[in-house]
Formats: sequence, structure tokens, C-alpha cells
Amino acid sequence: MSDTETTNAPSSSNNDGCMNGAYVRSLVGIFKILQIVLGIIVLACVGSRYFVGGHQFFLFVASVCFIGSTLLFLFYLFRITEKLTLPWTFIDLIYSAGGTLLYFIASIVLAVFTYGLGNLIAGTVFSFMQLGCFGISTFFLFQDWRANSEASNKPNV
Repeated sequence: MSDTETTNAPSSSNNDGCMNGAYVRSLVGIFKILQIVLGIIVLACVGSRYFVGGHQFFLFVASVCFIGSTLLFLFYLFRITEKLTLPWTFIDLIYSAGGTLLYFIASIVLAVFTYGLGNLIAGTVFSFMQLGCFGISTFFLFQDWRANSEASNKPNV
């Protein structure tokens, strides 16, 4: 298996046209969709209020992760990853691991600065859910990356 293919995000063997329906049905694809949906909810909850200090950092992290998740999802959905020979599993793994770390820090910062406001408390809850999605996605991507790297390192006999 090459470095551009993943076991949880297979390229569809049936002809879905230019869209990769198999990715949407895979575990990694489902978690990427959850990241996008939770990103919208988090941005709506926290961005709807005047923000100071820690809120600006949180909104920066949430915005960057939302844009990154959306772009990666679109790359996989429209098979751009098949046209560009890059180690997409590794790229997605590094992105998810970085998103996990940043969301961990940003969620704690947001939890400290909620000031008892309902929308910020809701944003904090959804940001910890987002943290879980990034963490689980990182776990599955690491498994895929390790399986792909072990398969490519085996000698041909």
C-alpha cells in the first residue's frame, strides 16, 4: 500500500464520478465531518460575544482548525489527494495532532474566561467535544500511517 492511500480513507473502487464517497463513509471522513460541524457551532457560540484576551486566542485556533479541516475534507472528497503525490496520511496526522494540542490549550483558556456567560459555557463544552474528535481522528490516522509505513518497509521476497 502506498503512502498516499489509507485503510480508513480508501479511494473508492466503484465509480462515484469525481467525488470520493468511500471517504465520507470511512471513520476518518466521519470524524472530519464532525470537526467541521463542531467548528461551526464553536465559532457561532464564542464569536457571537464581545471577546477579550483568551477569547481571541481561542477564536484563532478554532478558525484555523475549521479552515484546515474543511480544506482537507474537500481535498479527499474531490480526489485531489490522488492527483498530488504527497504523504497525505502523514500530513493529516500532523494536522490532527497539532489541532488536538491547540484545542486542548484553547479549550482550557476558554474555560477559564467564561465569566458565567451561557454562550461561552456552551462554546467550552463544544470545544472539548471538538478536542475529542481531533484526538480520535489522530489515533485512527496514526494507526493508518503506521500500517502504511510498515507495509512499505517490508522487503519483497
